[in-house]
Amino acid sequence: MLSITEAISLRFIAAGAPPGQVKSIRTALEEERECATVLQQIAACRGAINSLLVEIVDGEIRYHVLSKTAKVDSREARAAEDLVEILHRYIK
Repeated sequence: MLSITEAISLRFIAAGAPPGQVKSIRTALEEERECATVLQQIAACRGAINSLLVEIVDGEIRYHVLSKTAKVDSREARAAEDLVEILHRYIK
């Protein structure tokens, strides 16, 4: 049976968390550091995952959703740009 520390580490790895950050969180848990310290490390890891998510969705919008023939000033291009801007603003 997995310990709570191992279970948490596996969840972060499965979520695509950067290995170095997962190791840092695992170490903090194993060393029974203050809860605030562990939560701060989890938040940093979540930030890294969210940044990756935004970059992937940004690319998907720009290169797969937006028509290759769309003009820069077209309604479609402006809508795509607005959506990308919203992603960058709200998913941190």
